[in-house]
Amino acid sequence: PIGSSGALSKSVVMNHNPNDTETVVLFRSHHVLADGMSLGFALSDLSDEGAAIREMVINELKRRGKAKSRQSFLRKFLGLFRFFYYWVWGGMKAFSYHSYLLMMSPQNPFTLIMVKNKKDNVSSSDDVNMTVDRSVSWCQAAKVSDVKYIASKVCPTATINDVFVSCASYAIGKQLEQHQNTSSGGISNDDKSKDRKIALPSHVNVVMPVHLYGGVILPGQSMGNRIGAMVARVPSSPVDKPIEHNISSTASERLSEVSRNISFVKKSPIAHLSWITAKFCSDYLPAPLVKYLMRNANANAAFVLSNVRGNTKKVHWNGHTVENAIGFL
Repeated sequence: PIGSSGALSKSVVMNHNPNDTETVVLFRSHHVLADGMSLGFALSDLSDEGAAIREMVINELKRRGKAKSRQSFLRKFLGLFRFFYYWVWGGMKAFSYHSYLLMMSPQNPFTLIMVKNKKDNVSSSDDVNMTVDRSVSWCQAAKVSDVKYIASKVCPTATINDVFVSCASYAIGKQLEQHQNTSSGGISNDDKSKDRKIALPSHVNVVMPVHLYGGVILPGQSMGNRIGAMVARVPSSPVDKPIEHNISSTASERLSEVSRNISFVKKSPIAHLSWITAKFCSDYLPAPLVKYLMRNANANAAFVLSNVRGNTKKVHWNGHTVENAIGFL
């Protein structure tokens, strides 16, 4: 594992064969070294277009600074009022909502269906934190423009991230439904428990990482982990009617609810507050207590969805086009 030997990063350049025109660069790093957004920006900074990208960021910062300096006194005062309203009232709403999520989700929906092997043997209560096999896969499902078009037609207020969350939550619901049909249910090995089906939740929680600086490394900043997080409650597959019934209407209702719930969280300072809280805990609290808090702070979320914005145009390394940049944990 990365970091076990003291090294926090490792880079490998691979060619399939001497005549192959494709080169694969594999970069592994510990999460303490950098977050995904910062790492992606740093890789762009190493490209042939790196200088132009840095200049674009600096020019945008200057533009915003000039626009802010030209604001009237009244506009600055209203901005200061909105700032305090956002942090004080928004912070209260954020912590209240997260408490609600903790109360509504006392257990991760996958805890009862963790299995030891491919034969679907139900795990015992001592094995729910076991290590399971992992896999990595990727595909190009659609263009960004296509996703935007779908969002505008199904739910005009939805964002690309809302579409991703809606699709993922539906897939989670289908996966839970499949486990309900194939698993004997429960974490106990007694016969009575094996006859009990796993209850399908109507909603699941999703964690969404948020970069505190909009996905860029500001001038003078070094790489680091500047990720906050927010948790939202989103619908999983409907349990009160067949999945195949009225699929278009169901998709619209799902996306609308996902958009509303995520929008509520996005309007609060929870991402910044989560980062501040995590930093305070890691700096001043005992390590065992920090691990417990970190493990339970996600409100038993069923999945994490990270949306990383890439460059609008393809970049190059030493004149070679970077066709794909794929990140995974």
